[in-house]
Amino acid sequence: MCSGKISERITHVATLRNALKALSTTLDLPFDIKLAALGGRSPERTEKAAKQWGFESYTTDWRRLVDNPQVHVLVNLTGNSMHAEPSIAALQLGKHVLCEKPLATSNADVAAMVDAARSSTGINACGYNYRFVPAVRLAKQLVSSGRLGPLRDVNIAYEQDWASKLPARQGWRFDNPVEGSAVYDLSHIIDLFRWIVDEPDAVTATVGSLRPVSENTGVSDAIIGADPEDSYTALVRTDGGLLATFRASRIATGRKGRQRLEITGEHGSLVWNMEDLNRLQVFIEDQDNTISGYRDVLVTEMDHPFMNYWFAPGHIIGWDHTVIHQWISVLAGITQFDPSIPADFATFEDGARAVSVADSIRQSAREQRWIKVGASQSVRA
Repeated sequence: MCSGKISERITHVATLRNALKALSTTLDLPFDIKLAALGGRSPERTEKAAKQWGFESYTTDWRRLVDNPQVHVLVNLTGNSMHAEPSIAALQLGKHVLCEKPLATSNADVAAMVDAARSSTGINACGYNYRFVPAVRLAKQLVSSGRLGPLRDVNIAYEQDWASKLPARQGWRFDNPVEGSAVYDLSHIIDLFRWIVDEPDAVTATVGSLRPVSENTGVSDAIIGADPEDSYTALVRTDGGLLATFRASRIATGRKGRQRLEITGEHGSLVWNMEDLNRLQVFIEDQDNTISGYRDVLVTEMDHPFMNYWFAPGHIIGWDHTVIHQWISVLAGITQFDPSIPADFATFEDGARAVSVADSIRQSAREQRWIKVGASQSVRA
């Protein structure tokens, strides 16, 4: 499906097409992958994209897409407000669904999507593709194995600058401040924290809004549900008492895609940055302090996660490979074509939990107090 800002959504479609094409050449799959149909809002642009990227048909009616018997897997790349209805309809027909994050931005939609997923025979997945960065997977392995020891501190951030200037501040993300909130949109870091570290139990946060560029007065506290929600900083506490900081921004001038993960434990620590996604900085405490320090690990060895599909050690991969890895996992979940491949993609349940944390962050910013995760309601204007 294709909706929302056309150039952005077409980019997603191109990434999808390239990922699926790469799968056919990377894996010896016991089935064919076909791009059966593309859905979008503009007939002309959807037709052009379908022809350009090799889809067999196209439509501007998502219902026709869902009802198409040739469509077995629905990839929902629409704007945030459009995630629920097509995904639910497809699941009710027993089709598999991969929905872009955030799962939805209202409690009613989230609950309905999770209910549909639970009662469907189809696989449900939410598009948190950074789980499939090999270096991030290695970080998870180090944490889960206990190599870092009991955790003491976690800092995680996702910073971009694409919305720093007035010409970029248009489209569906700014038409509706709730649907376009950066708290929901940059929720990758919430998912990574949950997946690698632990479940957030309570949060206290501030959400920032860029004042009109003409005023040249910087960022102020957002009126939640009314102002554009451009950035946030949150202090997060787990049930076990671990404190972490979350920071996300789409107005961080100079930051193009800085997603940074810092985890510190009693016996070691690690650092990862998406802008250098093949590398993981690792410190493991040892006896010889004369050579103690961080190791710069280039995560390209054959025994590193997912790297056996690619090139010789030292040959790096890119962001698009994370989408391919996600699809390897999803297809493994659908077909069980290779039991050795972990089907540990984010599900609708994971997406719902990320939305719950995001809701709590926004409510905390509005009420200026700690909020228990799960006790909040989606804050609208």
